[in-house]
This record gives sequence, structure tokens and C-alpha cells, in this order.
Amino acid sequence: ASRSLPVHARRARACVDRRLPRRARGAPDEGAPPRGEGGRRDADRRAAARASQAREANAPCLHPETESLHIFDAARNIAARVRAEIGDVERGFAEADLVVEDEYVVPTTQPVPLEKHTVVTYFDEDDHLVVRTSTQAPHHVRRTLARLLGLPIRRVRVIKPDVGGGFGVKQEIVLEDLCALLTIATKRPVMLAYSRAEEFSSSRLRHQHIVRLKTGVQRDGTIVANQMVFLTSTGAHATHPLAVQNGAIAETLALYPCPNARYIAEVMYTNLPPAGAYRGYGALAEWFALEAHMDEIAKRLHIDALAFRRRNWLKAGDDYLWQKSTGKGKDTSLQITSCGLSDCLRIVEEKISWHTKRGRVGNGRNRYGVGIALSLHGNPATATGASGAMIKLNEDGSFDIFMGASAGSSEAHTLLAQIAAEALGVLIECIILHTSQTDTMPTDIGENATAALYLSGGAVKRAAEQVRRQVLAVAGRMLNVLPQALKVSNGIITSPGGHSVTMEQVAQHSLYVESRHIMTTASWKMPYMPTTFAAQGVEVEVDTETGCVRVLKAIVAVDAGRVLNPAIEEGQVQGSIAQALGNSLSEEVIYDQNGQVLTTNLADYHIFSATDMPEMQVYLVETSEPAGPFGAKAVAEAPLQGITPAVANAVTDALGIRLRQIPLTPERVLRAIHAQSAK
Repeated sequence: ASRSLPVHARRARACVDRRLPRRARGAPDEGAPPRGEGGRRDADRRAAARASQAREANAPCLHPETESLHIFDAARNIAARVRAEIGDVERGFAEADLVVEDEYVVPTTQPVPLEKHTVVTYFDEDDHLVVRTSTQAPHHVRRTLARLLGLPIRRVRVIKPDVGGGFGVKQEIVLEDLCALLTIATKRPVMLAYSRAEEFSSSRLRHQHIVRLKTGVQRDGTIVANQMVFLTSTGAHATHPLAVQNGAIAETLALYPCPNARYIAEVMYTNLPPAGAYRGYGALAEWFALEAHMDEIAKRLHIDALAFRRRNWLKAGDDYLWQKSTGKGKDTSLQITSCGLSDCLRIVEEKISWHTKRGRVGNGRNRYGVGIALSLHGNPATATGASGAMIKLNEDGSFDIFMGASAGSSEAHTLLAQIAAEALGVLIECIILHTSQTDTMPTDIGENATAALYLSGGAVKRAAEQVRRQVLAVAGRMLNVLPQALKVSNGIITSPGGHSVTMEQVAQHSLYVESRHIMTTASWKMPYMPTTFAAQGVEVEVDTETGCVRVLKAIVAVDAGRVLNPAIEEGQVQGSIAQALGNSLSEEVIYDQNGQVLTTNLADYHIFSATDMPEMQVYLVETSEPAGPFGAKAVAEAPLQGITPAVANAVTDALGIRLRQIPLTPERVLRAIHAQSAK
């Protein structure tokens, strides 16, 4: 039967057969459709085979070329393997009172930013190659193009307009090299823009993931052993998969630390478009699997699902599960410095009416259920990157700030402007940010959305504090008082005696009287990446005649550290909810028997819009994070991971059926209902 599948679907059944139990090797899953049913069932079967059959003995080697480097096992098409283990996992399973195993499948999806990939290249009057591109990583584009084209980096200038959505898919080169090469060959401007169909076929995807979880617990609900085996595809070329899976170690099993834990991930080459980064850095599959798995364990133990989580979850002051090496052969102990998860779960538990709505029995056409899931984002054991900022005071009392927040959206820039204004003691309208050109932007090492707050925020805060000291020194000489005695508020520096000067007066005095500029630079490297926690709850309605799942209510509480801008942070969480609901219920890229993409437009690939959204309630729980600017945490990513398992848990509560593959389309739900009725 496997011979009838396309090449990319005949890869590694032997690999999975050796490592996964019988159900994963072909025994029917819960909700499996009747044999002979066509259409979506065939697409599901092809997708499952595509992700799991990646290293059969007779599979063609996709990268036999000798110049290919750092491939884990080219002969078997294994691009990368990640393994981490603590304790004695096998002994932990042997000593457990109950061992639960499950497998979960997350499909191929596309980030679908509304602004498609668009690039313009030309030579300017100084014979510099100018690249205008909708990228999240302008410095990466610059140094890569320079290396590919044999140009000095100084001759390449990347201009990044405000990116109309990226979600990770614009963190690498897609069209820039083609346009640049044509410009060099023709000495003429070149423009290239993808259509929506080309975004699906030739951009970057998040390929299907198969996650196998095995957990050993005691009768009282204490987790004693945890294992996650992860299999995915990187497509024809490896870009982000190794980085994605390294990050996934921390963002799953770390939430429920136990003495024995193991994580294994294998990333396979297949002849599909390359996989890339996606918002949350690949953690959606792990969180969907983990939080659905936690509900299943609680059910087997006859323990309330929230009580089970509270017994095992990570708390402030706990050591992080996976530690980082110091380079001297020993590990550095990392502790969670702040955690508002308890308050987050309490809020969601109350607002979703968990104890009154959970487990309701219904026999009508429409069934109702509630589900809750936890999540975290941020791995304190990984490298944090570095950023820089340059600030100068202008004659009118305004400040120019040049920083490397390349991945930041407009709301992230607002937060950074707030950080600068707070540190300088001026109004936010006095802050002018410059983040569009590599000629003036300091380089960010770690160009992603979270870096916009933590890395650029830290650099801006440090530079602003240095400029503030320079301002106070000049103002102290003008007012004949010690700088430390001065206070700054809304751009006015006041002495203890009530005398004051403005920022504008200080700037002009410094320039024209003292003949000095007030300006500085700062570099910032975070000591560790803060961890953001979140609790998500949803209420669903399931139509048992059509299989349609409708989310009635979504409630999210996020441990936000110090809340810098409630409106912006609530909007970021709402955006994550919308994206997560699409991943949960409708988004999936489908391929035909020959490997051709069938999903080519937004009519077939349904992303959630305003008319699809349920009632939303967002709660920002304040803690204080020492590593964040002014104690703040990044809030946009964590809710994205928890909504999907919350929806799956709510559907299980409504139907009494566990579906282990998303999206929960009407076809899948209806097949599961029919299969349950046939038993």
C-alpha cells in the first residue's frame, strides 16, 4: 500500500515502527473513518504517511551532494536530531502506578500574513545594492546576500518598511537573493512579489508534526516520568527546524517538571517546500499534545484536570527542568524568578464556570463543553542574543533613537517608545524611533518578535538611562545644583528650590554654550529569557449532525509581568486567540497524490476573521520579572499555544470523544461521532 504513495510519503515507517507502539503503526486511531471513504480521509491518510515515512531503506537520498554539511544522517534523510534526558526514565516508568501513552498529529500550515513577500532591489547613487523587503530580519538578509553575491557587507543596504505581518515566515531569505542577482546582472531595478498561491507553494510552511507522549504517574497524581518523541519534516531544505526543536524542549515538558524526563526529536528531509519559523517557534504541536495528554491522564486517575495540573506544575523558585551548560562541564542552576500561573488559572476557572459546566451530559443535537489548558513561553536555558541602541538629544528637546527592533510591529514600537520615555522622563511624543535601515540600525542577534521587547527594550532602557545622566549633569550646571538632587517629569528638570529648565533648554545650552552633544550608545545582552505563563479556557458548541464546532467563549489570563500598555497587550493576546482558533478548527494545507498543493487561496485555507470570533475576555496578571524592562514580559506568544488544546479538551468534554488530530474540521468530528456510535 505504501508503494502507491508519492515519494515524500514513503520515508520512515520503519523509524516510527521501531519507536512507537502498535496504534501508531497502523492500528486505527479513535475517530478513524470507515474504510473506503474518500476525499478528506484520503488527504488525512496521505498527510500522516508523509510525516512518518521519512527514512525507509529504499527511499531516495535527497542530499547526496558532498558539499552539504552538518546533516545528521544524509543517507536516511535525517536533517537533525535532538535528544535531552534527565534521571532514569525507564526506571521511572517501571515504578509508576499508571503509564499513559498517546499520539497527536498537527498538520501542515502556513502563517498567511496578509502582506505577501515583496522585494525591490536597485543600485543607489553610491553604487550600493539597496534591498527594500518585507522582512523581519534585515541584518540576516544583508549579511547573507553579501556572502552569496560576493559583495562587502558595507555595499548592501536593506530597507525594512513596517512589516504587515510576518509571524516568522519573513525571518529568512525567500525572494531577496533572486531580485539582487537580477539587479546585478541587468543593472536595473527589479521587483518581485508573490501571489497568494505562490505563498502556499513556494514560501515557508510549518510542516506536519507527530508527537508521541508517554507519562508515568503515581495514584495520587504525581508525575514521576515523562517522555516526548517528536517527528517532523523540514521539506527539501533545512532552515529553522533544528532551532525550532531545541526551543520546544523547554516549552513543553518544563511546565511539569519531574525527576525523569526524556525528549527526542527527529527532523526529516522530504520533497516538500521548506519548513520555516512560525509564531511561537514550533511549540503549537507540543502544547496541543501535552495539554490534551494531561486531561487524558487526569481522566484515567479520576482526578479533576485542574487539580492534577496544580499538583505538578512549575512554580516561582523552582529549578528549570532543562539546564544550560556553563562551558566548564557543569550546569548552571536556573530558577523561575516570577510566575503568575496560579492567579491565571484561578481567573479562567472562575470565568469559564469550570465546576458547573464541566462534564455536563447532553443528548440533544447540540452538545456543549468547556476546556482549559496551560502554556508557557520563554526558555531561560537558551541563548538570549544581544541588541543595541543609539540615542541623541535634538535641539527641540526630542530624542532620536536608533535601535535594532527589526521584527517589532507598530505596537511593539509603541512599547519601546514608552520604555524610552519613562527612562528619560519625557512625553512619548518626544521619542522618534528609527528601525527601518541597516545603515542606521544596530544589529540584533536574535531577530524575532520577543526580542523586540526584551533585547531592544533592554538596550533602549540602558541607553536612555545614560542619556538621562548626561542631561542631569548639564542641567545641574545650569541650575547650580548637584545632578542627583534634580527631578525629571514630562521633559522638565526641577531643582529642590523650585527652579527648572526644559529639555530644549538643556539641549541648546549643551550645544551652543558647552559645545558638546548629548548622545550615547548601549549594548544589551539579557542574562536569561523570562518565562511567560498563561491559562486558556474555552466553551464550545458541537453540532452532532454536521460535526461543526463553534467556540462560544474564549478566556485568557496571561502572566504579563508589569503591564506597560494594557490596550496594546490585550490586543496582542486577542490576535493570538484569533490565530490559534484558525489552527484549531480550519487551517490546513492539503496536497494531492502527486505532492501538488491543493490549498492555493484564502477561500480554501480559512483563517479566522472578525465575524468568526467568539466572545473574548483577556486578563493581564501582574508580576515582576527582574530580567524584563521595568519588570515587563512579552505576552503575545503564550496564548497562541494554549488555545488549541483548550478547544480540543472542550470538544472532548462535549462529546466524550478524544480527537488527536487538528484542525477539528466538521469531517473529522463527524467521523469520530459515527465511529463512537458504531461501537
